[in-house]
Amino acid sequence: MIRGPRSSGSSIVLRGYYSLRDLQGLLGVPYQALWKYVNLLSVPEERMCERILARISELNLVERVVREEINRNEGGVWSLTRKSGFLLLFAMAARSFLKGARVGTVVPMSELGITLGTAIAVELHIDVCPVLTHPPTEGRGHVIISYRVGDEVRLAALPRSCLKEKGRALLVDPVVEDYERVEAFYFALRHVRVSLYGVMAIKMSEGVRKRL
Repeated sequence: MIRGPRSSGSSIVLRGYYSLRDLQGLLGVPYQALWKYVNLLSVPEERMCERILARISELNLVERVVREEINRNEGGVWSLTRKSGFLLLFAMAARSFLKGARVGTVVPMSELGITLGTAIAVELHIDVCPVLTHPPTEGRGHVIISYRVGDEVRLAALPRSCLKEKGRALLVDPVVEDYERVEAFYFALRHVRVSLYGVMAIKMSEGVRKRL
């Protein structure tokens, strides 16, 4: 029962970028069946779900659409974090990135990344633990993170209550161009015995990618 909505959701999001005729050719699923799935008139059986999801993964359709959306967007990376369709795509790309690995928390590395992190948390049914520059008072306090941007030292805080000991976290932000910031989050998570699974961004510098 979990798998049906997943494949239907993938089809619905891809429907915004491909016609049903195109999807029929790409996925090898009859046009009429896809029409029922995207209009929520029918839920595919588990075998069909596996077939659709496998084909989407094989063709890297979600990742391809994400790249196309980034390239055609005229408002800059930041504007994409406000578009519901792109947030759904990014969340599905996160599911593909994790490849079934268990991650308990998604951590947006800036307030601009909160919408991305929330979309992933909803898609994967995990917690979101946003970094805040002006955090409210919490009983368990906060993990303070400091990192340098040029000559400036910046401070941010993560609520301890949403960081589960011995859990795993996924870092996410719209733009990641400074490895020192990633490293600061890595050490902060390690301090509270949380492992870092990986880092996702709409735009990531080649230098950060290589070091990761």
